[in-house]
Amino acid sequence: MQLKMEHASQPTLNYDFAKIASLLGKYNIRDYEVGNGKVEDELRNSLSNMESSDKPPVPHSDPELIKGVQSFLAGTVLTILKEAGGKVPQDLQSRIRILVRKFNERISILPKGNLISCDLVELERMFGVDLSKGSLEDAADEESRSWRQWEKPDQIKALDRVITIEEVRGIFEVVREKVLKVKKFSPSFYLDRPERHHLFWSPTETGQECTVPNEYSMADYLRFHSPHNDAHLMHLNSLAQQGITSYCDNMDERAFFEAVAVYAEWKMFEATQNGSFAEDLYSQFSLGRQRGISKNQLQDWILRCRGHEFHLRAVRLLGDLHTFHSGTSFDGTVNRTATYTGISRQEIESEVRKYYHFPGLGATYTMGFRKLKEQNHQF
Repeated sequence: MQLKMEHASQPTLNYDFAKIASLLGKYNIRDYEVGNGKVEDELRNSLSNMESSDKPPVPHSDPELIKGVQSFLAGTVLTILKEAGGKVPQDLQSRIRILVRKFNERISILPKGNLISCDLVELERMFGVDLSKGSLEDAADEESRSWRQWEKPDQIKALDRVITIEEVRGIFEVVREKVLKVKKFSPSFYLDRPERHHLFWSPTETGQECTVPNEYSMADYLRFHSPHNDAHLMHLNSLAQQGITSYCDNMDERAFFEAVAVYAEWKMFEATQNGSFAEDLYSQFSLGRQRGISKNQLQDWILRCRGHEFHLRAVRLLGDLHTFHSGTSFDGTVNRTATYTGISRQEIESEVRKYYHFPGLGATYTMGFRKLKEQNHQF
């Protein structure tokens, strides 16, 4: 039986474009059949809803948010549409391009100040978390103090070499067994495309498919992919076993998926403090890579990498805190965050900018992770 997930309403149109991007990504999976009614129906319905919507285009009109949304539309939505090629029906391609053009026209004429078009209650309802000032301040303070001592790891040449498909498969099995602790399942891994989009995690007729960008180094893989994307694959596999195959980046769904993935990162940090887990990861390295790095060096690098990443996540949470409760100026948000974290201004700007066009998402990742950690969640 196919089950359908119900979703919270998204208060402004910029959030709806994430779902469009995810649906377009499904056209890129290898076993996608042209004329797949499920994907096309979902895409048509989503486009119709957006075309007839009277929702505001964005939550607020700070120029940095406008620039971020425009970048997402050009670099993600339209790029994935192009990559999908002829698989997307011509009428849908045309509707998407028109929708993007009209949306860009709307946001380009918004006042250049801080016009606010949705309130915090609507965002809390969508994400399902408490985004009040006190809640975010307490979480930001605790997270920042917990991870402040972890500095970005030094580069190691052995980790800078491109990862192999054998290493991808081997590391996945170690993470599945030792971190996620779930029953064996076998995603189809590929290493033959340059894209860095996360849109290949869709359930397919043959199981989960995951494309790792073909230029990823081992450092990229351990920093950005494992265990984060492994948790996504586990999550999608679990849903597919229940007959749910409709994941498509609605913000409430995405927020929960990401919270689970961040929780997996924390579990890997905890596991890495045990030398035997680092040894298991090390055993999956090619012999050539092993000659350039010791097991102890790998253990130290992963701990510093994960610890620093959690400190950066505290920055994203602070970015949302100051956006919601201290005004919506990007520069003001960065300045206030810089006095709190001890992280370089360049990194703070990068982290605040990362989800600035989707206000609330950065905070929700961390708030959700903290709740799962509090509950000692089992995958």
